[in-house]
Amino acid sequence: MNKSEDFAKGADISLLKRIEDAGGVYRQAGKPKDALDIFKDNGFNYMRLRLFHTPSKTGAQVNDLAYTLALAERIKKKGFKFLLDFHYSDLSEVYLPTAYERLLHDCMLGDSTLYARGDAVECAWSFVDPILKYWENNPDNALYGYPAGTWGPKEADDLIEEKGLTWRYPHKNLTDDGIYCEL
Repeated sequence: MNKSEDFAKGADISLLKRIEDAGGVYRQAGKPKDALDIFKDNGFNYMRLRLFHTPSKTGAQVNDLAYTLALAERIKKKGFKFLLDFHYSDLSEVYLPTAYERLLHDCMLGDSTLYARGDAVECAWSFVDPILKYWENNPDNALYGYPAGTWGPKEADDLIEEKGLTWRYPHKNLTDDGIYCEL
């Protein structure tokens, strides 16, 4: 399995457009040629771009979204696979809150996507608490386990053991007789 398409041979061309805009010309055998065509001719199959959160527009940090999208479009048109690296190093002077600080801040703003509301927690405990109390008060009653993917503990049959009553097939993957109840 040593086919060339199984391996990534690539280059970071994040500054390509900036170099071209500054008058840079790429050559192959002494003749001007699109840099991406040169890479293609030499067996490259991947191109990498960097995208900066807040680029400085100087040095190597020129890659804002519009700049990166334009290069990505050129890459795709030439048939390369594409890697995109997000750079947040330009945020080194920005204070990033801890997860707990963010949770508290979102709570103060009324954003409940990162935490459970009190009434939801109380409702959940209204189901769980009686079970825990029963186990505390009846330690001799067993809790029956069973392997995943099986019909469940044999003791479950005792819940409905009467003439003509039985459990339905819970899932088609547990039987091959074609009679089941899809969940």
